[in-house]
Amino acid sequence: MPEQQLTLFDIDDWFKPYNKPENMTSLAAKYQVTLVTFKKWLKPIAGKISLARKKTFTPSELKVIIEFLGEYGG
Repeated sequence: MPEQQLTLFDIDDWFKPYNKPENMTSLAAKYQVTLVTFKKWLKPIAGKISLARKKTFTPSELKVIIEFLGEYGG
């Protein structure tokens, strides 16, 4: 089997959820809740992340969300 080339983001396993930007709809699906519920969950951290409409979260915002809500899936 050929070796897979690693990127900077593949070095640590804990960093993988933050590899790419995500939008609110895809995150709500990963947490298995409706978009309305997901928005309510994010209100307490609205000062740390941008909740603008049709916004894609940056990897640093994803880190804040996942630290607040916990890992999705599993």
